[in-house]
Amino acid sequence: MIAKAAKVLKWIVTCLTIFFVVVVIGIASLEFLTREENTEPDQGGLSAEVLAYQPQIETELQKYGLENLTPILLGILQQESGGVLSKDIFQASESLGLPPDTITDSLYSIQVGVEYFANNYESGKAQGVDIESIIQSYNFGRGYIDFSASNGGVHSEELAKEFSSLQMEKYPGQYTCGGDTSNFRYPYCYGDWSYTTKVFSYIPTIGSLATDTSKEHEQSGL
Repeated sequence: MIAKAAKVLKWIVTCLTIFFVVVVIGIASLEFLTREENTEPDQGGLSAEVLAYQPQIETELQKYGLENLTPILLGILQQESGGVLSKDIFQASESLGLPPDTITDSLYSIQVGVEYFANNYESGKAQGVDIESIIQSYNFGRGYIDFSASNGGVHSEELAKEFSSLQMEKYPGQYTCGGDTSNFRYPYCYGDWSYTTKVFSYIPTIGSLATDTSKEHEQSGL
């Protein structure tokens, strides 16, 4: 009788142990799925740190009548900062001919970055290039707008690679990806030939903005 009771008790303990394990696994799985649901929308999007600067960016763009391009500037900011902001959040020092991170005020960085983009935009619009070329020029410099205009005015990664190669030939030994052949840019080490693609990936509305901008160019005869 005692042996039978012990057997029943052992069976009950085993069942409770299995039940406990199943519950723990279920709770852990639920927490994982909840965490995935909470983080998934942010992947490939704009960070909260970047979005916090949207009002200031839009205000600066209004000076040039380009406030509708605020999403593009947010995408550029995300790419320039990686979502982790320095003081020169637009990495705009070099556009002034200064060493990187010389600018130490985020609002001044916005002013310089937006002005640089606006000037490139006007130059690109005047030469009839697409918005993708203008975005790429933020990384390559305004010379890319001239290069794009002389090659049909339509940006592509292949065109960007060609421009990068030409710049490397122009400044031999200066742009080498640090000799790292595993660098994704190699062997096109001047700038980032995938810059526009990355900026476009951050916010879906950029696609419609590009279409609208192209229509503006067509209507203006550019």
